[in-house]
Amino acid sequence: MALTKINNNTLSAVTTLPSAIAVGSMIKLQTQTASSSSTITFSSTYITSTYNRYIITMDSLNCSSDGGNITADISINNGSSYLSSVANYLWIRGYSNTGGNADVWKANMGDAASSIFILGSGIGAGTTAPETYSGTLTLLNTNSGKGKLIQVDGQFLGNGGQLVRQEVNMAHSSTSAINNIKFAPNTGTITNGTFCLYGVIK
Repeated sequence: MALTKINNNTLSAVTTLPSAIAVGSMIKLQTQTASSSSTITFSSTYITSTYNRYIITMDSLNCSSDGGNITADISINNGSSYLSSVANYLWIRGYSNTGGNADVWKANMGDAASSIFILGSGIGAGTTAPETYSGTLTLLNTNSGKGKLIQVDGQFLGNGGQLVRQEVNMAHSSTSAINNIKFAPNTGTITNGTFCLYGVIK
């Protein structure tokens, strides 16, 4: 089998790779660091028609309000309005924690959520170390003419010191392309943490 070699003399000069070299399926598009932020928003500059699936990682988040929570909302017009103003989200949420609640699922579902549950939904979030949250949000069908599906997975140390595992599945009936997502606390600010947006190659 013939070998394909890179002809550039230095790695810094490499602009393309031979087709035989595999590349990752996730492309980092933007990183934002919260610092007493009232919102964190990824706009249409980064959420485009290029990808149909986007993943947002959230690392070491804290809120300024003890027992508070963080939610998100998606937009089809780059933030001029958000889908919660058009119709509510369908939702199923499950969580377990070391404080005694094991796999709370059945009673945690409905069709009238006004935003996407991220942190502190069911168990309040904490404000200081070692209390913290990390997880991922996946946007599915972002550019398809089908309903929008959202999945959130994460774990955190709550304001009572308990370890909490959380999984959230949500859906919205909009069939328009998503091009914006906004994260916000229910009160106060997101004092710290990092949000990274990735596009997933088909």
